Amino acid sequence: GRKLYSEIASIWLSDEVARTKPTPETEAEKGTLVVETVLWDTVPQYLRKLDATAKTFLGKGLPLESAPIKFASWMGGDRDGNPNVKPNTTRVVCLR
Repeated sequence: GRKLYSEIASIWLSDEVARTKPTPETEAEKGTLVVETVLWDTVPQYLRKLDATAKTFLGKGLPLESAPIKFASWMGGDRDGNPNVKPNTTRVVCLR
């Protein structure tokens, strides 16, 4: 709780707010950065904790094939809502 509050406050008080609209490529790059810097370690930690909690309260852990968290993204592929996103944009984003 406290750590999350500190992170949000740090971001809120920083000058990291974009002053211009990002390109689809930049937006996808920043999204990838979130995966690499936050989710890469956090999601496995959370799943281990969820598995331990299931063992404690349900008597068995999560099945190996379970997928309690699913990720999806439109970054670089938002052709229905952003006129600047063309097939080549999606190609460039995927190849980065």
